[in-house]
Amino acid sequence: MAKRSFNKKARALAPAVMKLHFVVPVTGTGSSTSYISISNAVSRLNRRFYRQGLNWAIANVKVSQLQGTAAASGSTCYVNTIPHTWTTANAWMKSFSLWKKQQDDALMASDSMETAARFRDFKIRMEFSHDLATNLSPVSVGPGRVVGPFQTGLISSSPVQLSPEWIQSQIVVPNDGAPGVTNEYSLHMVGPDVTTSKGMIQGYSDSRDRPHSPDPDAPIISLGWMQEMFDVGGDSTDVTDNAQFRNNELPYNQDAYPGGSTNFVELETQGYNWNQSTVGINTFHTGPFTAPCGLIRIDFLNQAELAGSTNQNLITVELVPGNHRGYLCETMEEF
Repeated sequence: MAKRSFNKKARALAPAVMKLHFVVPVTGTGSSTSYISISNAVSRLNRRFYRQGLNWAIANVKVSQLQGTAAASGSTCYVNTIPHTWTTANAWMKSFSLWKKQQDDALMASDSMETAARFRDFKIRMEFSHDLATNLSPVSVGPGRVVGPFQTGLISSSPVQLSPEWIQSQIVVPNDGAPGVTNEYSLHMVGPDVTTSKGMIQGYSDSRDRPHSPDPDAPIISLGWMQEMFDVGGDSTDVTDNAQFRNNELPYNQDAYPGGSTNFVELETQGYNWNQSTVGINTFHTGPFTAPCGLIRIDFLNQAELAGSTNQNLITVELVPGNHRGYLCETMEEF
């Protein structure tokens, strides 16, 4: 029997960093909001370009958070992602297609398609607050190669160097509110339009026809064999009214999409913790989830400093090995 031949190299997983560590120092207010871009982080650590338009498999997010300002208020932490909904998937796909078409049409019209930026990529933000924020940079945890003495508490290295370019995508709106006025906007998934950025779910909602409500438009039932079958001589008006008019409307708001400008303008929570200790650090785990576009928001509230210690929260994002250049993820087109 002939031996089965196979390509070992093709089956091997590409080497890739599987644990990403980030630090968030305690602020004077005891509260902070930070963002993680997995594609940005792994591109810098692996020296290999990963597009943002990936839905990343996350094995776990481990958070070690500082003590609370008081036992009653506690120190809280929230881990959020872009919502896992069909409106997110369709809003991303339509926004991406229009962004690419606008640029491709302009490049083709000027016969300059070959001049497109080498790493041209569709990059968005989670929500409008993210538009003004900087993504966290990966660090190494512990003393590493440095010789002490060290402060007590959680210590970390300097972050990996920043990318020369990781710039949010923009769309161009000609005749924006008036003839001859052209403006550029970045894009965010959740929330209403703001001065510098457009909401993708809201834009998708505004671009679609609405279903007819009530749907279906039921005929009036007054006679028929089914009525006769159950009519024992009494008045069946209440029964037919129930059949016709209960649950005849859509089971959701047909005008306002969740994640748009007015309805449930929220991210999706993947984990949260409440540390009531006023003297020590608390650690919790989110468990597995996926992160659309590789974007994660971390919020810390009501934190206090530990005397004589390195006052920072430590976050570890654990990724999953896979065949996408070392990682388990899918493109946002497949989301």
